Amino acid sequence: MSSIKAEFEEYRLGVYDKVNQCETLKQLSEVILELSHYGIVEGRTRHFDGVHMANHCERLEKGSEFRVLTRMYGIRQQAIYIVHS
Repeated sequence: MSSIKAEFEEYRLGVYDKVNQCETLKQLSEVILELSHYGIVEGRTRHFDGVHMANHCERLEKGSEFRVLTRMYGIRQQAIYIVHS
C-alpha cells in the first residue's frame, strides 16, 4: 500500500473512532465541524453543508429527519444511536 493510501486509511479510521466516541449530539456536531473543509462535509454520494449539518445534529430528537446527516464515517448511525439510547 502506498504511503498516501496508508495515511488516508489511518485518517479515515481516526474519524470513525472520533464519531463512535461521541456520547452526545453536541460532541457529534463538534466532530462534524472538525470534518468540515471549507464548509463542506463529504458524503457518500453528495456534499453537505457542514454548519447546517452540525446545527441540525444538535436539535435531533426521536422522530427527527436524519437524512440531513451523511452516512459517511458512521455519522448518521451514531446520531440515531445517541437519540434512541
